[in-house]
Amino acid sequence: MNKFGEGCKDDSPEPSPSKSRRKGSADIQAVDESCQIMVNNSENVLRVLKNLYHDRNMCDVYFKVGNKEYGAHRLILCAMSDVFQAMLMCPEWSEWHESRVELQELPICEGVFSIFLEYFYTGKILITHTNVMPILALADKYIVKGLSRVCLSYMCKHVPHAASHNQLFSWLQYSTACGHTKVFETCQNYIKWNFEAVANTPDFSNFDIDMFIRILQQNDIVVHNEMVLYNCVTRWLELQKIKICQMSSSNEEVEENFKNLVEKIMKYIRFPMMTPRELADLLLSPIIRQHKEFFMDRMAIGMKYHSGYTNQIQPYYNKEDGRLLFIPRLYTSDSCSAILNIENFHSIPSYHTSTFVFSSHLSAAEHESHKVNEGWLTYIPGEFGSRNVT
Repeated sequence: MNKFGEGCKDDSPEPSPSKSRRKGSADIQAVDESCQIMVNNSENVLRVLKNLYHDRNMCDVYFKVGNKEYGAHRLILCAMSDVFQAMLMCPEWSEWHESRVELQELPICEGVFSIFLEYFYTGKILITHTNVMPILALADKYIVKGLSRVCLSYMCKHVPHAASHNQLFSWLQYSTACGHTKVFETCQNYIKWNFEAVANTPDFSNFDIDMFIRILQQNDIVVHNEMVLYNCVTRWLELQKIKICQMSSSNEEVEENFKNLVEKIMKYIRFPMMTPRELADLLLSPIIRQHKEFFMDRMAIGMKYHSGYTNQIQPYYNKEDGRLLFIPRLYTSDSCSAILNIENFHSIPSYHTSTFVFSSHLSAAEHESHKVNEGWLTYIPGEFGSRNVT
């Protein structure tokens, strides 16, 4: 080979066609990715859907609810509700081929049906303590699970507000009937732990009998003492008597029905937890004078308990309802509770401790009033420590 050829020879390998293509593809992909942008135009889409509902454009089904008619779209309804999907798509339902369907709703639900239907298109709805119940009822009826969860969460967080606006007992009754356990427990606990306040609301008269009994059976009712609880129950009975008078046809029927109600409810008052002085004062109560035979037996149990007649009250311990008579509730009277006062609570340093020494009676019985239990409680920011000293 001549020298010219040797001088012109290039020893570097040429890139293969496949490598060139890969490199080119990578460069193009990098350029493509640098030009990408995620567009969120959901607000505009929701606005279009909202207008579709309000303007009733292209509606293929109309609902008559009460005296009003609402246009809607099967596709939206079926996507949001299992019940509407079955109603409008399954031949087994008479409504599936109808363009106009009449829905039977409760009067309180008729008033919120428009915003309930609008939720299907927007995912938004204004919930208040006055409309959450009918909205939840519609969401449960038509199996709109997301809306049901929102309503239940709202109710759990606004039980005190419901109590102050006379909604508490309707919430309690509905959650019981429909198995909404968390709402039911939240409402029940609020009633137990704020019993005196709840008893002074106009809504107290709406407490149904079975639920009232269920509450009175609980040990963790927070109340000043059993005498105060008795007075609250007496007030509830008087409110029920007004209803009985409205439903009964004669005075004899009123008295008989009221007598049965008094005995059914008052059996859960724990007369042994009243002091002998309080039991004596009860003799002046009008309701006790009217139903003396029933109350004398119950009050006698209390006096025997305080006098230490253990053998005579032993039979009551053998029955579940009887045992409850001798279990104290969470009384806030001075003899059953104490106040721990911590100054500047919110600015206490982490190393600070507060110790509280207290004493309590070992028994509520008068004949054992000399037996006292002493203990102490230490508060450390973030935790409590306690100890009993007999």
